[in-house]
Amino acid sequence: MHNHVILGGTFDHFHKGHQALIDKALAVGKKVSIGIAGENLYKNKFLAESIEPYEIRYGSVRHYLQQKGALGQVKLTPISNIFGSSIANPAVDAVIASRQTYQNTLLVNQKRSENGLRELKIIIVDNVLAADGKLLSSERIRTGEIDREGNLYVNIFRENLNLPDNLREELRKPLGKVFSDVVAFREAPAKSIMIITVGDIVSRSLEEEGITPDVKIVDFRSRRKDLLEVSRVVRNRPRRNSQITNHPGTINKLASESIQIAIKNFLKLYEKQTIVIDGEEDLLALPAILLAPLNSLVLYGHFELGIIAVTVTEEEKAEVKKLVGRFI
Repeated sequence: MHNHVILGGTFDHFHKGHQALIDKALAVGKKVSIGIAGENLYKNKFLAESIEPYEIRYGSVRHYLQQKGALGQVKLTPISNIFGSSIANPAVDAVIASRQTYQNTLLVNQKRSENGLRELKIIIVDNVLAADGKLLSSERIRTGEIDREGNLYVNIFRENLNLPDNLREELRKPLGKVFSDVVAFREAPAKSIMIITVGDIVSRSLEEEGITPDVKIVDFRSRRKDLLEVSRVVRNRPRRNSQITNHPGTINKLASESIQIAIKNFLKLYEKQTIVIDGEEDLLALPAILLAPLNSLVLYGHFELGIIAVTVTEEEKAEVKKLVGRFI
């Protein structure tokens, strides 16, 4: 046992990797100090705008400690740099690190030596992996790849899925906020990581209002009738495109994979993406929601109501996952 162990992190979208770090600190330290990063520390992280507010992250850590019966053992503090109080407190004798934060702990020890304090024992916790064998991380949760348990959303679409008849009526209900038209949508703007449109009419309507979707999924048809003015739908058609088959009443495996690739391409290259469907794209709003980064907007048309705008959240993904789980 060490007398005083420290641990620092962002603790965004609290997951099993965070739990492993805290569990190790509780196991080896009589007293534990956990520093929770402020905005200055994470502002340059990928998709930093989707990092949860401090109060939520603090609450997640505190709730976990409460479940472990360890609140009396731990002090939680905000930190604005990687050092916190570690470089000035002689009582601290160990630091918990992941393989990703190990270099920071070396800097901590360097500063402690400069301040005339003994170096800390560095205790490295092995990575916690997602279902694909890659790191389970908050960044991957923010990008929409995985949930907090490390499950991959794309694995939901490992096979072609067919819409059962008993689900058709339920899917006619809007999944998000209803706007009568694109003008009404534009008058109620919301910050989003990216905009994904599913459907020719909604894609064209946004473009006519000066909003080019980051990813658009079109089939040159509306209500199963060919669109004559195809060029208007894709007048701003980006250089990066893919074409895939998706039959009516189905979610094709390759179509889902194409959506994921288009999303990743946009996030990496910031180039607009278009997926052209041979068949019908109506049901592809579901994989778009499941595969999109958190705080994205997925827009699709409803023949009676207008435009449906779905803000992508973990809760929304969970609801859509339940729906897709009923496909056959």
